[in-house]
Amino acid sequence: MKKISLALIGFFAQIGIIKMADPTCVTDCSTEELPVVASSECSPTIDLSEVDHIYLTQLGNPLTNVTDLTEWTSRLSDDVGLPTPGNIRTLPVIGEYPAPESSEIKISLNRTANGIPKHTVNFEVDDLTDKMYDFMRATFCNNTWLAWFAAGSYMYGGHAGIPCRVSMKPSISKGREEPNKLIGTMTWETKFPPERTVNPLA
Repeated sequence: MKKISLALIGFFAQIGIIKMADPTCVTDCSTEELPVVASSECSPTIDLSEVDHIYLTQLGNPLTNVTDLTEWTSRLSDDVGLPTPGNIRTLPVIGEYPAPESSEIKISLNRTANGIPKHTVNFEVDDLTDKMYDFMRATFCNNTWLAWFAAGSYMYGGHAGIPCRVSMKPSISKGREEPNKLIGTMTWETKFPPERTVNPLA
């Protein structure tokens, strides 16, 4: 019965009905159990997507269920401004989420500990409307927002979202064959990478 319960919890967590807990780091190395894995020689899961959308809202406005399309559509709004809280802005981007940067710290007994990783999403915006340009200028206020980012069929950030700093700068190229862009970064520091779920907006 216990195995059935654990399987149901894993299933509901995978589809986003409940929050997936962060991995638990044990304090007794002799009792550490390896996490389960899955793969297929005949039908491997290959993910060739890039970061294609970033979604931003004010801090303190997480999602109830990140996989609920109805909730997303009720909150997605690029035009409605303050004082209406909870509206989610959409940035269509071309981006990447490279491996997080972390430092190793030498401690006693010849042991090594990992520092808190720094996560970065690098992105470009090439749809340069006046409102998008003004949005870029507002990022110079150094605000912290709540974010999710999508890459193909996956959404990253879980129900809670990612508290992060978004920085964007204009880039005007030489010549007339390359579009001008807004060059941006989304940065945050956490021990674990963001939760991944099915992207309901894909």
